[in-house]
Amino acid sequence: MKELFQVEDDRLYIATVQDVEPILEKVKAEKENHRESKTEALGVKAGTIPKVIILRYMQEMGVSYRDFLMDDVHVRRILMDPDFKRFRVWEGRF
Repeated sequence: MKELFQVEDDRLYIATVQDVEPILEKVKAEKENHRESKTEALGVKAGTIPKVIILRYMQEMGVSYRDFLMDDVHVRRILMDPDFKRFRVWEGRF
């Protein structure tokens, strides 16, 4: 993840970017392994959320990092959002 800075018309613009392709590839492999595995005794990995998505969510929702970590509802909202389906390993509901 990196931040890009640009100045235009006396304004500073900051963009946070992240290459999520490696994460998508890892999730795809984990999804295949999950389908082959029949045991869920130790729980199931729901997915992987890239940092850039967490940052955007926190900004849009007005949530601090501490609050994000302390309340599972935030992770659920992201992973259950159809826009982020590609980051899910497990297709069930939680």
